[in-house]
Amino acid sequence: MTNDTIFALSTGLGKAGIAIIRVSGRDAFNIARKLTGISLIPRAATVCYLRFNQELIDQSLVVFFKSGSSYTGEDLVEFHIHGGSAVISHLSNVLSTGFNVSVANPGEFTRRALENGRLDISQVEGLLDLINAETKEQKKQSLRVFSGQIGQKSKRWREKILHSLSLAEIMIDFSDEDVPSSTISEIEALVKSLVAEFECEMAGSRSATLVRDGFDVTIVGQPNVGKSSLLNYLAGKEKAIVSEQAGTTRDIIELSIDLKGYRVNFYDTAGIHSTEDTLEKIGIDRALKKAALSHMRVFLLNPNDIVEDFGVVIEPSDLILCAKCDLQSHTKYSGVSSATGDGVEDMLSKILNNIMKSDGYSSILINERHKKITERTLVFLRLVLEEIDLTESRIEIVAENLRLAIVELDFLVGKINVEDVLGDIFSSFCIGK
Repeated sequence: MTNDTIFALSTGLGKAGIAIIRVSGRDAFNIARKLTGISLIPRAATVCYLRFNQELIDQSLVVFFKSGSSYTGEDLVEFHIHGGSAVISHLSNVLSTGFNVSVANPGEFTRRALENGRLDISQVEGLLDLINAETKEQKKQSLRVFSGQIGQKSKRWREKILHSLSLAEIMIDFSDEDVPSSTISEIEALVKSLVAEFECEMAGSRSATLVRDGFDVTIVGQPNVGKSSLLNYLAGKEKAIVSEQAGTTRDIIELSIDLKGYRVNFYDTAGIHSTEDTLEKIGIDRALKKAALSHMRVFLLNPNDIVEDFGVVIEPSDLILCAKCDLQSHTKYSGVSSATGDGVEDMLSKILNNIMKSDGYSSILINERHKKITERTLVFLRLVLEEIDLTESRIEIVAENLRLAIVELDFLVGKINVEDVLGDIFSSFCIGK
């Protein structure tokens, strides 16, 4: 357990009705007792005045948590004070100069929770995603991870692998004894069930990534067809420059919206046409690449445009719309207008329908680290099945692959030292968390 005591403002900067300053560490309780003049009852909210050297700081609601039952696993005190900058500054100065308490580093409270066994590393990642969640579905997914679902599944998977390993070790250690012939079949059945579970999680990771990072929609069309105007309509403000001059949009402009709880990332791209302008050519090339990589494309057409001429592979899920339908029409496709809003709701409804089709089983593997660890674990489990099909004489190799599978799995929840990962994770946290 870390010995030094830390503090930080855990609520947002700026004026507010309430601000919360957290203090965690071995001196937290004594600091609170000296500031309040009373002995605090654990997990009881107490309204009292804070004083230092007989000077009044503020009236505060104070909550004390004992080590072992706090967020950090250490003695932790929360001072709920009035959210004015003068009050926050006064208490912060008293803590840092009067008590020599250190200002917390980004994510240090959560890091202590990890080090003291209050959270595993997957829960830390889930917490970071929860803080950053902008939509209902992102919140739901991150809460699943923060609640410990990865840890729970990992524990169950580990028990299965460990049981398989123990059976393999019995076969090795007691090879001269009368080991039941069904033992190797039991190992095979356990590993096959694990492989099926892991493959299911890997298949569902696409849905999890879609929820976490968003559904990408690229708007494709000729110059001046109305791509930027449509993006601005969706944004409710002028996000992209609109001009009658061809080639105004040369770089990709992104807009993220919350569509019924799902994040949708719209991309306004350079108009697709023949040009000798070097910068335009670069913009068009980027547009084509972005369109190819997106989950879906919205093609905006003038009446005489042929969608196949854009050089983009058209998928059944893509939308082909007549642009500026308030001014012109297309005999083959329905229209959309950023001037009147006609067709926009229908467009969004079809995009949402595509998202719902793509969002199947949502895996607990929400980021690239989870997927890579699962893939590596799968490799060793599949090697077990390959070896076990050959001959019992290769049971030592089976056992070794099972051990390696356990090692990989332990990385998922941070049972094995993952310092190289931790620095990256905690650098993204705010100071008071």
